[in-house]
Amino acid sequence: MMEKWDLWDYFDVYGNEQDGWEINDQTRVQEGVIIDEVTNNDDIIQYLVQCGFLKSGVTADDFYILWDCEGFIEIYEKESGKPLYCFRKQYF
Repeated sequence: MMEKWDLWDYFDVYGNEQDGWEINDQTRVQEGVIIDEVTNNDDIIQYLVQCGFLKSGVTADDFYILWDCEGFIEIYEKESGKPLYCFRKQYF
């Protein structure tokens, strides 16, 4: 079954590693992304690289990727823990 997801960019994030991060603003950068074949962290990172959101040469090992069973995938920088992007499942 094909699933559609929206990709959100956390473009205004402030804070630091010690005190934590806060997402001040975000924007939907892609709507209706079909990721029915995305089943692992490498697929998520490669999709973001192909779209130009991440630079080439990065791997899933450079990020924390949290999969929520309720239709939410969030991507963080591994080194700092800073939130970068999220996919939100469309339910209509």
